[in-house]
Amino acid sequence: LAASAAICALAGLELQPAAPLLSRSTRADMWRAVARRERDVFGARGGDAFDGLWPEDVAYLVNEVYGRRCAKTASSLGGRAA
Repeated sequence: LAASAAICALAGLELQPAAPLLSRSTRADMWRAVARRERDVFGARGGDAFDGLWPEDVAYLVNEVYGRRCAKTASSLGGRAA
């Protein structure tokens, strides 16, 4: 949640926790994909909290920053729309 709090602070917004729009498994899958990419491309290593990035931070970015849309194709990422 530290990254989410930092993004909100930079944007001048208040962090307001809410019910997650992503399922736990989807959030974890996205987080693992980011961790795998960082490891494969940059040689990064990390445990449960991959260099300070938590699965909840991924959910925040997907839901609030990208509006549950793919940044490349603008297609929906499934689930309820933000």
